[in-house]
Amino acid sequence: MKKTVLKIFAAAFCAATAALFAVSCGETAVTLVTDGEGKAYEYVFDQPMRATPDAFMTIDGKLDEPAWQEQNYMEWEHTAGVTKYTTIFTEKGVYVGAMSYDTNVLWEAKHAYNKNTEFYIQIAKEDEVNLNDRMQNQHPMHNVIVEIDAKNSLCQHNNQYEAKSYVKGELNSENTEYMSAELFVPWNELHYTEDELNEYGLPSAIRLYVRYAARPNRGLHYAGLTDEGRFKTYYTFDEHGLVLKYDSPYVGHAVHGEAASDQWIIDDENKTATSLVDRTQILWIRQDDEGNAKSRAVDFIAETTIKPEKATGSYPHCGFFVFNTKTLFSIYAIYADALLSRKNVQIITGRATDGGQWVGQQGINRTVITGYEEDSVRLKLIKQGGNLYYFVNGEYFAMEYVERVKGECIIGFFTNGRAEYSDWSFKDYSDKSDELTEILRGYVNFVETSVTGGGDVTCEYTAVKDGLPVPVRVNPRSGWILGDIKVNGESRYDEFVSEANNALWSFVPDGDVNIEASFERLPSDRAADVSLEVVGSDGKTLMGEKYVIKGDGNLFIYSGESNSRGFINVSMLKKGAVEVGGKTFDVSGEYTLEMDIEGYEPVSYGFTIDGVSELEERITAISRGWGAVTVNGLTTNNNVGKFAFDKDTGKYTTDPENTGNAIQYYKSGVMNGDYVIDADIKVLEDVGWKDPTNYWTAGDVVGVLITAGGGSNRLMQLKAAHWETGKLCLNLDGEEVSFNGFATKNLPGNSGFTKAGAEFIFKVIRYNNVIYVYNAMGQLGFTLAPAGVTEYAAKANKSLATLNEKLRLFFSTGTQNGIGMVCFRTGIGYYMYDVDYSDDDAQTKQAFDEATARSDELIEKSSYILSQTTVNGKDYAQGYPAAFVYNPDTGYYEENLVYGQKEGYYKDKADGDYVAYF
Repeated sequence: MKKTVLKIFAAAFCAATAALFAVSCGETAVTLVTDGEGKAYEYVFDQPMRATPDAFMTIDGKLDEPAWQEQNYMEWEHTAGVTKYTTIFTEKGVYVGAMSYDTNVLWEAKHAYNKNTEFYIQIAKEDEVNLNDRMQNQHPMHNVIVEIDAKNSLCQHNNQYEAKSYVKGELNSENTEYMSAELFVPWNELHYTEDELNEYGLPSAIRLYVRYAARPNRGLHYAGLTDEGRFKTYYTFDEHGLVLKYDSPYVGHAVHGEAASDQWIIDDENKTATSLVDRTQILWIRQDDEGNAKSRAVDFIAETTIKPEKATGSYPHCGFFVFNTKTLFSIYAIYADALLSRKNVQIITGRATDGGQWVGQQGINRTVITGYEEDSVRLKLIKQGGNLYYFVNGEYFAMEYVERVKGECIIGFFTNGRAEYSDWSFKDYSDKSDELTEILRGYVNFVETSVTGGGDVTCEYTAVKDGLPVPVRVNPRSGWILGDIKVNGESRYDEFVSEANNALWSFVPDGDVNIEASFERLPSDRAADVSLEVVGSDGKTLMGEKYVIKGDGNLFIYSGESNSRGFINVSMLKKGAVEVGGKTFDVSGEYTLEMDIEGYEPVSYGFTIDGVSELEERITAISRGWGAVTVNGLTTNNNVGKFAFDKDTGKYTTDPENTGNAIQYYKSGVMNGDYVIDADIKVLEDVGWKDPTNYWTAGDVVGVLITAGGGSNRLMQLKAAHWETGKLCLNLDGEEVSFNGFATKNLPGNSGFTKAGAEFIFKVIRYNNVIYVYNAMGQLGFTLAPAGVTEYAAKANKSLATLNEKLRLFFSTGTQNGIGMVCFRTGIGYYMYDVDYSDDDAQTKQAFDEATARSDELIEKSSYILSQTTVNGKDYAQGYPAAFVYNPDTGYYEENLVYGQKEGYYKDKADGDYVAYF
């Protein structure tokens, strides 16, 4: 039949011309047409990228269909109002309904989604995962993202969908009641296979993320601690809506507050709550001990018994969560693996987490009980303002002041592993602070400080456990000196002068402590104005840098920061006798300025004040030669952590006292084109289990960085770890592959990478756009090129497909590479880095020719076939050739003979096989 179109709405053309994004443009167009005989009828035009919902559902954003009223909603309260959302499943697809109560719904312009009030909705398959658990690694055909504001909608993946919003009240009037939205997405847009659907054509569940953007600048609000783009952290919904809907009066969603995570089983009868997954789960307390519906308090006592279960993953924790906002909170937890595997109670506090198992910004990391035979631990937390007091099995052990949670906070349970919580208690002392103080006095001594005159007296703690010392630091200001220091009204001046260490004094109190310090002004005729200008050897003005000036003992120590011009201005006593505040001093006039400036060698500069009223000095801080670098036009991320410079050797070492990670780039290490790197990383003192009560004492992960510029997606790490002896680990943008064949040099009788003297040596040469990596013996282990990895003497422990994909981006960025050092802390090791590098063409060509000749020679000597799969504790594939050198003194082929490792010998057999002898 021939159709003649008489009329068509302009709206019908809108969706077809939405270039990259699918945009919902209004009602489906209905057009009047005639058939071949001139009879008129209605013709419905289905716009491209529009989905047709079920007949019972009108997509108008109002959520007024009966089906919406029967569903289980995720609902929580936040600073901008209350948000709730749910789902409906049909054979056609999934419906998402969302509503947020908001008195100020705003709309500025079409598609101004960063300015308009909006819902951001992402739907994913229930079992969908991110490649390598990285949020940006999403399969574009297994999830749908739609943004819906007051007038329009947009789909980021160009899927078929239907969406509409509704605002009750006048837009931009500050007098709206709520905005609601309805979204329909057909199942085929998630590309389900037949096996993934049930007999009714439905999936069992989906993962759903809904975020409400309250404008202007009133926050992005989403349920719980979900990570946007990380599917496993999303809430689970099915045909009835939210799968796990809590109705317990004791725990669940916070009263007038945040949503709980959805993977808990709550048993009200036995008063237990059990987490079901090995990732972050939050459950809020909903009732205090007096039966009041309450989740928040300024001051409180909370207790619970925790029984962790064996979990997968690296860092399972379980404990308390003190919540102010999604970025301002504090965690107090036990480390579950220490309890279950090593029978130790280890406490960790932190200020950052994610939807997985990471806990960052750690404050306390301490083992408080060893040889613990029970399978559960009782934690108690007392919060008084910003002071957090920690108890284990009723015993107080530490406190912290945490500014971010000093006000009213929600209290709940935190875990990122499987654990059972039971017998919890929550008592609100917000209006009974004095009573709470008296309770605390049964465990601690409170410390107060006061000052008169020009100076400061500080104590790290406001409370200390009975029997423990109070550390007090005294710091006079410029032109002042300590006159007296009193403890509970009694002068302790003489003790401070004789016992303090660089003006830090400790004493053990027998009760609450009131420390009073008074400072006396220096006589003007005996003081000199000292002006020290500190500049970097690289020309930088070193402003805001901390300094300490040390004179004659504890009374003559001044500290502060350089000013905005890089000057340190201090008035201090000059040489000679002087009387101050009734006390006489014989001043030497000799002082030393000490500074530890990030990126520079430590400053130690001595000067004398003798017979002058003014002294000016200019001091140069020597640059360490590392920092952020620009490679291929892309600046690297700022350095983190700290390496120490060894003046005697001119090399860098890890700082044994620094427990954080360290990443640094050589400023001079931006290589153009071909280059050579010789790396030798040496263990300076034995690492390992030096303290059985602390699991953080294993050796570190140490190595060399090669960057193509910018962030982690172009950052390559070549590193060694004590638990992968004989292997080099390569990490590029999170994809980590280990290659065998990289033995460690050791002193006679030692093995592995944990004993003093052990060295991890390798060579890297970039030549003609190929990176060659050689082991300590000079064998070519593998190469890296735009086309991917080629294995030679070294073999990878996994598929190279992902690494090969990432190498294409690395090489395509440009021909420049930046060189640096890395240390990832898994313990407290002490290592020295000897890293030489050059991009001189002649030197690189010579190094490449020599390395090629050496590797070829070794390959000829290493074509021996092993009949064993494990040698010297290292795994070799049976039948795999390995480098062994013949030793005429023993008559054996020995692995790493040049380095004296003699644990394993390989005796020649007639058939060409070699058998290990130990």
